[in-house]
Amino acid sequence: SAVYQRAKRLELELQKANRTFESLQEEKSQMEVSQCESLSRREQEMQEMMTGRDTVERRAEEDMQKKEQELLVANERVVSLRQQLKEAKEAVTQTVMQAADLFEHGNLLMSIQFSILNPTPSQEKPL
Repeated sequence: SAVYQRAKRLELELQKANRTFESLQEEKSQMEVSQCESLSRREQEMQEMMTGRDTVERRAEEDMQKKEQELLVANERVVSLRQQLKEAKEAVTQTVMQAADLFEHGNLLMSIQFSILNPTPSQEKPL
């Protein structure tokens, strides 16, 4: 009968539509999973980038602190060397002054010795 044929055809179309619907549902589900995985990957990549940036910043900060410490040590060394230089200059000045004094005393002693050994006629004692 025509009604039976028509019902059979509608049932087949309904089954086909159901299969198409199920296929589309499966594709939608796969797309959602893919989208979630992609988003998760992007989030992980972003996290890795942030972690990498934090690591770079931390290393830069550590390097800067190390350089600042080295600079402090170098400055202390400069201050120490300047103090040593000042003390050395003072010692040299004192040594030069002592040498000048000794030279002066030596000249005076030689002058006295010369005048004792070679008295002038007014300094000679009458015998």
